[in-house]
Amino acid sequence: MLGYALVQAVKKFPNMNRHYTEVDGKPTAVTPAHTNLGLAIDLQGKDGKRSLVVAGIKRCDELRFAEFVSAYEDIVRRARDGKLTAEDFAGVTISLTNPVPSVPCTRCRG
Repeated sequence: MLGYALVQAVKKFPNMNRHYTEVDGKPTAVTPAHTNLGLAIDLQGKDGKRSLVVAGIKRCDELRFAEFVSAYEDIVRRARDGKLTAEDFAGVTISLTNPVPSVPCTRCRG
């Protein structure tokens, strides 16, 4: 729900999806034509170590809610199955991270 809400907010406020680059030696604001939402996905490797990958749902600003949920679940499933490709990491324009720690917090017992 949060990811879809973020995408809808970017549609209304495209400056949230803006980045800067250098053109002819001058800083230039760029607003991408589409939103490619990067999802930060916490993965446990075969050695037990955890890593964070950010794979993108491409052109998600064009997706209806059910399509977005399907694309979201697909990217998470492929990440967990180790089946992401370089293309999945390219072109992310805005990212969403998981605020819940992957390892239980010892201070809050969560």
